[in-house]
This record gives sequence, C-alpha cells and structure tokens, in this order.
Amino acid sequence: MYEKIYEQADSFFKPISDILSISLETMDAFREKQTAFVSDVVADGIEYAKGVGDHGGNMETFYSAQKSYWENVQTKMSSNAKESMALFTETQEKITEVIQDSSPWFEDKPVKKAAKSVAPAKASKPAAKKKITAKPAPKAAATAKAEPVKAESSKPKTEPVSKPGEPEKSAGKPDEVVSG
Repeated sequence: MYEKIYEQADSFFKPISDILSISLETMDAFREKQTAFVSDVVADGIEYAKGVGDHGGNMETFYSAQKSYWENVQTKMSSNAKESMALFTETQEKITEVIQDSSPWFEDKPVKKAAKSVAPAKASKPAAKKKITAKPAPKAAATAKAEPVKAESSKPKTEPVSKPGEPEKSAGKPDEVVSG
C-alpha cells in the first residue's frame, strides 16, 4: 500500500523536480556567464585606466583609448546578452517539453506544435490619418455696433473695513458677529 502511494507521489512530483533541476542548471550557467562578463569588464577597465595615465597629455591618444574601451565593452555586453537569451530560450523549451510530456491535457501536443510554428510578429501598419478640414468660424453680427457700458454712478462704492482685533460684522444684520 505504501509503495503505491510512494510511486504516485514520485510520478506526481517528478515534473516539478525536473523543472527545478533545469532551472538550477540554468541559473548556475547564467551566474557563471555573468561572473565572467563582469570580471572581463573590470579587467578591461583596469587596462583602460593604465592606458589613460600614459597618454601624456595627447588628446588623440586619450580619445582613441576611450573609444576602443567603450567599443570593447559594448561588444562584450552585446554578446553576453545574446548568449543569455539563447540560454533562457533553451531552458524555456526544455521546461515546455517536461510540462507537455507529464501533463495528460497535452495528449495531442497542440502547444508544442504552436510553439514551434510561431512566427515573429509583423510590424503593424500605421493607422490611417483622418483629414482634418478647418471649419469656417461663425460669422458674428458684423453690422451690430458695440455700445459702451454706462457706469451706474461716478462715486466708487466702499464698504467699511473692520480693525484688527475686532470681530467682523455681517453685511446683512448690523448686530450679528461672524467668527472667523
């Protein structure tokens, strides 16, 4: 009885352990690649620093040393990124195979067929631009003449201002105090 339970558990957890082992192998390989990349860049940086100190004030030598250093770093970064993407793509394919082989849902393996037949996406066409036509502005009554606004009174209206420290009085009722 226990042997049967053990066999079922082993068959159930086998894909998970396979995926974990693939992931561990991938992370170990990625760690090694990154370590090698960083140590190469640091070594190149040290060589660059030694070369900069020896340029003797000549700007052409300094410029060419700096240019070659950054081109070298760019080349190493590019190759490191390509290698890392290849590693992760390979890992993804391995994990997909493990999942498809262990899952009863993929009896006809449609995902495997679809994954291999996926083509890169085509660039979409830009949206068609709508032509915008300017509408003529509505014509104002050109014949209507503007008349000046007449003032009500020549005297400006002023309201009493309360003194600092005194409570303000309401405009409606003279004895009402507004706190504020």
